[in-house]
Amino acid sequence: MKVKRSLNEIEHTCRKAARGCGLPWGVADEVGKAVRWLHVFGLDGVSLIVSLLQQVDHREPLMVAPQSLDGTWRGPQDLLSPLLVGPSLCDCMQIMPDTGIQTGAIAFPLLTVGFLGQAALSRGLALRVEWQDVSLDLYRDHLSISGNQDCLACARAETLFCKRLALSEEARSMPLVIGDAKVDATAWDCLENYAHQTYVEASEASRLSGAGAGLNDND
Repeated sequence: MKVKRSLNEIEHTCRKAARGCGLPWGVADEVGKAVRWLHVFGLDGVSLIVSLLQQVDHREPLMVAPQSLDGTWRGPQDLLSPLLVGPSLCDCMQIMPDTGIQTGAIAFPLLTVGFLGQAALSRGLALRVEWQDVSLDLYRDHLSISGNQDCLACARAETLFCKRLALSEEARSMPLVIGDAKVDATAWDCLENYAHQTYVEASEASRLSGAGAGLNDND
């Protein structure tokens, strides 16, 4: 079953959910924006972020981040997280080699595109992202997809490739979502459960540590 949620709701709830799973607030902010960007183009980022958070809930971020930005990006374990690869790729946009950047195995690669889409828009770039049999071209605020679209929602890609392109004035974009987006109801419930982990339960100890109005509430 699908439910309607505003793009603002999607962004804010994803941000809180990422924080609830142990990611720093700065990264969590970017996660919310990335998932929102995907839903602008009708791509189901909410279901993907829920599936990913179920895998990496409170895992040490360094264990799923690239160990080095030289050569093929790999992590200390078997699988990279797109929530850490995406921001790193954005940081490398201006120094990306002409041959592009390649990663090792990465979970839910479409989430990476949400970060890159924002970079393409804010910096006026054109990018191509490829994995398996699908290719996505990002031109400022345009997105076009070619190849096997069944690969978009894959849980794992053995490699992801990103490179800069020359800007094209004839780039064709997918239709944008106007108004609310449709999300999977079960995935949304899971997302809200993760978001609730950021809330502090009311107690004397929490008030003494600074949560809420404190023990002497004179308002």
